[in-house]
Amino acid sequence: MRDAVAIHMMAMVVGACVLSMSAPAAAQQARSGYKGWKAPNRASIPVQVGVGPAGVMVGSPSLSSGYGGDVYEDQPVHFGVRIDLEAVITSDLVREHPKLVPRQYRNRLLAAGEVRYRPGIAAILPRSVYFSPKIWDTGMYGATWSLLGAGLALSPSPFRVSLGASIIGTALFMHSDTLPSPTFFVRPGIDITLDFEIQAARDFGLSFGWSSMLHLPQPVGGSVLEMGSFDESSIWHIGQFYVQGNFRFPYHVTYR
Repeated sequence: MRDAVAIHMMAMVVGACVLSMSAPAAAQQARSGYKGWKAPNRASIPVQVGVGPAGVMVGSPSLSSGYGGDVYEDQPVHFGVRIDLEAVITSDLVREHPKLVPRQYRNRLLAAGEVRYRPGIAAILPRSVYFSPKIWDTGMYGATWSLLGAGLALSPSPFRVSLGASIIGTALFMHSDTLPSPTFFVRPGIDITLDFEIQAARDFGLSFGWSSMLHLPQPVGGSVLEMGSFDESSIWHIGQFYVQGNFRFPYHVTYR
């Protein structure tokens, strides 16, 4: 009997200690608005990678004579590869995972239906790569990077028409038997692109389009520091027609 009373008194003392220790913690949690541990959410964002061949025309277009220039007259078409990388944010994805998009942009995205986003790190990847050996008299090698851009979708998927513009940088080496050579073309510019996309399946589509890349002029055979003019003896416009296969891959994001 004496042991039972001792055990009961010990239990009361322990309970009182627990209550006295937990009361401040509970009050602190109440003041901080703590609502308990919340498991992270997981969203799958489609990332679209587009790759395909491109025909490249280096020339000096004009309203009077059309597409011309010394480089174009020497060889009209060179060869290249066009590369695109962008995340596809749809309204359905925002409805299911609203916290993925800042509150001030949610209504705009829901109204647009779909937004393509190119992350800043993708600027490391060239938008266009030029690999055109000397078939006739002139060969060219180099790349163009899209540094900052924006676009507007003129129609929704699955038959999507879009118009885009971006600030670009081009580095190009050209060697020739008939033109002043070699030419190291390094110039900033502006790219204007009209793109037609057909979404054939959930994870695959095709796109084709035309890109006009306008640069500060540099004389053919001239140095990088030499400024040219918008005439036939300078390089300032690179036109590109392309066909791409677009492949979509899920990119998983975890958020709270």
